[in-house]
Amino acid sequence: MGIRVVALLLLTALAAHAQGAADPSGHWEGGINTPEGSIGVVVDLAKSRDGQLAGTIGVPPQNLRGFPLVIESAEGRAITFRFKGAPGNRVFQGVLADDGASMSGDFIQSGFSMRFALSRKGAAQIDPPIKSAPIAKELEGPWSATLEGANQNGTTRQVILMLSNEEDGSSTGTVVNAGDGLEIPIASIKQDASTITLDLKAVGGSYSGRVNADGTEIVGTFIQGTAVLPLTFRRSSGNTR
Repeated sequence: MGIRVVALLLLTALAAHAQGAADPSGHWEGGINTPEGSIGVVVDLAKSRDGQLAGTIGVPPQNLRGFPLVIESAEGRAITFRFKGAPGNRVFQGVLADDGASMSGDFIQSGFSMRFALSRKGAAQIDPPIKSAPIAKELEGPWSATLEGANQNGTTRQVILMLSNEEDGSSTGTVVNAGDGLEIPIASIKQDASTITLDLKAVGGSYSGRVNADGTEIVGTFIQGTAVLPLTFRRSSGNTR
C-alpha cells in the first residue's frame, strides 16, 4: 500500500509539473483592450529544431501580419514577448491558463498598460521564409528616407532600409521606422539591373525603386493599400544595427 501511495504522489507531482510548464506553441487569437475598444491580434508560436521558441504576430484590423516576435522569456506558464524592434516597447506579459487553452496578461506600449486575452486555436501558422537571390554589392548597407504623409494626420516618418547578402547566398533586409523602432521584415527582394522590388507583406505593402547612376539614391514608390507614396532612399553611414 505504501508503495502505491508513493507512486500515486509521484504521478500527481509529475502531472502538476506538466501543467506548470505548459507549452505555449500554437496559433492564438484574441484581442487587446484599448481605451478605444478591443483590437484583434493573432499570435503564432512554435519551437525550432533546437527547441528555441519563436513566433510572429498579426493585427488584422490594421492589415498587419507575420511580424517577427522576440521571445524575452518563457518559464513555467509565464511568457513575455514583444514586436521585433526597439526593446521595452510593444511587450506582452502573459500567463497560460492551467489547461493551456488560453493566455492573458498585460500589453505594454509607450508606458501604457492594457489587458490582453488570447485563445489557442490549433497549430502555429508561420509562413516559411522566402529565399531571395543575392543583390549587387552596392545595394548592401543602410539607406535612409523620409516617408511623407505616412500617418493619418499627414506627418512624416524617418525610415531606415537595411539590405545585405547572407553566407548562404541569399539576400535579406528590414525596414525600420526610426520614430518608434518598429522593424518590418522584407518578405522577398528582387533585383533587375538597377531596379529593386521589396515585398513588405507584414504591412500589406511593397516598394519598387531604381538606383541612380552613382549609387547614392534609390528613387521609387511605396504602395500600401490605396496609398501610393514617392520614397527616395539615400546612402546612410549611420550604424542602425
